[in-house]
Amino acid sequence: MTSTSKFAIRLLHEDDYDQVASLLKTSFFPDEPISRCIQITETSEFSNILIKSCLPDRCSFGAYDTETNRIVAVCLNEIISKDHHVENNVVSDEKIRFIFQILNDVDRKVKVFEQLNANTLLHIYIISVDKIARGHDLASRLISKSIEYV
Repeated sequence: MTSTSKFAIRLLHEDDYDQVASLLKTSFFPDEPISRCIQITETSEFSNILIKSCLPDRCSFGAYDTETNRIVAVCLNEIISKDHHVENNVVSDEKIRFIFQILNDVDRKVKVFEQLNANTLLHIYIISVDKIARGHDLASRLISKSIEYV
């Protein structure tokens, strides 16, 4: 088994786009329960929208294999404001629009900003760990780093 010290955590940058997109395609979407349930096959549009909205906020983190410098885990975050709304009509795929609608409905019903009396929040959209790097506490390390950073 691979040593946990083989992995380093750092802030993701916009030039990490290709590696992040590849990780989502190979490790997140095939294993994510909703994605599997509704059999999402076309993920590039959703990945593109998500990555392009999260990376500019500079609060998303990745775990890298220190020997290969390859991204093996990501925590895609965005700082959202109280008036933030996910548009489900920005994607052409019907299944992805369905997921956006579910997220909007939950957001509207939960009213997390009111419950926490906050104007902005760190929103963790996706946590994904490559199969080869699972079992090394990378997801919790990424979440901790994200919270600590903001």
